[in-house]
Amino acid sequence: MKHLLNLAITISLVCMLSGMSFAEWVTNESFPQIGDSNAQKGGILNDAISSYPATFRMHGPNSNTTFNSLMAGLVYQTLISVHPNTLEFIPSLADAWEIKEDNKTFLFRLNPNARWADGQPVTPEDVVYSFQLVIDPKTQDPYSADLFGRLFETPEIVDEHTVKFVAKTLHWRNFIFCGANLPIVPAHTFRDKEYLTDFNWDLPNGSGPYKLDSFKKGNTIIFTRRDDFWGKDQRENIGLYNFDQIKFTVVRDDALTFEKFKKGEFDFYVVSMAKRWVEETDFDKVQQGWIQKRKVFNLEPNGVYGLALNMRRPPFDDVRVRKAFAYLYNRPVFMEKLFFHEYQNMYSYFPNSPYENPNNEKIEYNPQKAQELLAEAGWKDRDAQGLLVKDGKPFSVTLLYGDKVSERHLTIYQEDLKKAGIDLKLKLMDYSAMYKLLDERNFEMANMAWNSLIFPNPESSYHSKYADIDQTNNINGLKIPRVDEILDQYPLMFDLNERIAALQELDGLIYNEYPYVLNWYAPFNRVMYWNRFGMPESYVTKYGSELGITDTIISTWWYDADKDTQLTQAMKAKTALPVGETDVHYWKNK
Repeated sequence: MKHLLNLAITISLVCMLSGMSFAEWVTNESFPQIGDSNAQKGGILNDAISSYPATFRMHGPNSNTTFNSLMAGLVYQTLISVHPNTLEFIPSLADAWEIKEDNKTFLFRLNPNARWADGQPVTPEDVVYSFQLVIDPKTQDPYSADLFGRLFETPEIVDEHTVKFVAKTLHWRNFIFCGANLPIVPAHTFRDKEYLTDFNWDLPNGSGPYKLDSFKKGNTIIFTRRDDFWGKDQRENIGLYNFDQIKFTVVRDDALTFEKFKKGEFDFYVVSMAKRWVEETDFDKVQQGWIQKRKVFNLEPNGVYGLALNMRRPPFDDVRVRKAFAYLYNRPVFMEKLFFHEYQNMYSYFPNSPYENPNNEKIEYNPQKAQELLAEAGWKDRDAQGLLVKDGKPFSVTLLYGDKVSERHLTIYQEDLKKAGIDLKLKLMDYSAMYKLLDERNFEMANMAWNSLIFPNPESSYHSKYADIDQTNNINGLKIPRVDEILDQYPLMFDLNERIAALQELDGLIYNEYPYVLNWYAPFNRVMYWNRFGMPESYVTKYGSELGITDTIISTWWYDADKDTQLTQAMKAKTALPVGETDVHYWKNK
């Protein structure tokens, strides 16, 4: 609880910044350095991805993925950033900003040194174009278009370095939205081209630290560090973006990825499976210290993780059926047989945060209650195969999932559903193909994991206005009038305590509709890596990244040539290197 209180206090301070009236230019130059001053430039970071992106674009169809956002973050920048350890606003493309007294007008002064990769200066025209690109109907990004178009007038050019945003309505997140959530692209490169087609497989050079080097569709993507990155000596970038190259290679099977990592084909491996962490990470190379393993604790928010139910169509248009599916989810068995009690069950859509409703009913495995609910919903009779039947149709549904690791618990669920008279068909898909079906609402159930935001923005996932619009985050089709009321009022809640109370109520309302069969969460990241890298003492930032630990490794770790030499010599001589402590609690009480 102390960690949650500290988080709440910190967020409160930062959010007051977004709502108070500065009425003068703010230039933050004294923030704690994010990167390590000892970081070295050089080396290649080899990483595995489980599927190839359906597009390289950061807007439009099929672009709403963590990996697309990660790629865009390597190439493009926003006007400001949020410090990952303090949550204060820090410079990026803009070196100063001003919030007017009306709390609706925001000015950003672009750093005069900011340059695109081709040497041209970053200008207010680029900011205006980036906004127009997002809201353009031809970009086909309905949520972002609605968000920015509804919240802001078109930005205005004040002078050669200054751009002004005027919000149409008050919203405590407005400053964050326009300052930290809008990637700025070079207008002279994008203008007069068809964004959806011309940039489907291209990330034109931006102002950021990397450029897209090459790719082999379906297999690899390589980014190269820009030696001429304009911001490399800016305080916010010192010690960051150290690898000369970052290579992503598709390996669709997690077990195969692990084997390739052990052979040295990949430099690090994020251990998502508790069984693997407990039973398979003490092999010889780990004992010798050639490969290191760490369980790193921090205050990174946890997103929703579970089985999404499509409430737009039978059988999941009935809340009794949805709740029955939750009762048939045997999480105690999962924890005992598969997860070694490494995780904590989710009973909230804001787990491990101040926004979690403490009164949510703790649904546990109970097949008897499930049968009662199913009977109430009309699923009483069984056919010759033992399946429940309603209106002459057997109870059969299909669950989409994107990684074979999930089969371990999904097959147990499949058997428990079979005992209850339900035929669950498991369909393994490439993530890109699966997301396409989700965007088109062409699914019944899907195994989903969402990233969480330090500053929650639940509107995109839970407001009914997005329920019947394709390619939005309300994939369940959730429609709750009181939730809409809360979300409509949420923008005006400048007081943190008011927001906490509102989201706790919202959490309870959503929880009681059972749009997901909820899984579990972990307050840590488990990672293994070859002992040739340097990293900050903390290993990860305090609040992590909304894009996961891979983003943090890419931005804050570095290749250490001396360590690599020591590793090579140790492996050749079959001698050991120091192993180090597995559990890292750097951020405890900080």
